[in-house]
Amino acid sequence: MRVQIAFDADLRKVGTIIDVPEDQAATMIREGRARPAPTGPKPGATPPKPGRAASET
Repeated sequence: MRVQIAFDADLRKVGTIIDVPEDQAATMIREGRARPAPTGPKPGATPPKPGRAASET
């Protein structure tokens, strides 16, 4: 499961998205050390224009 680090002694890690096993993710979320990672496209990302090949985008 992908989680986003919400609290860590190393402030550079806060906001980082990591993959962890389901049970570890549940523990981190319950303890407030992480939150579920956002799903879907990244903010500000625009969908590809219709009629263009994937290699051209």
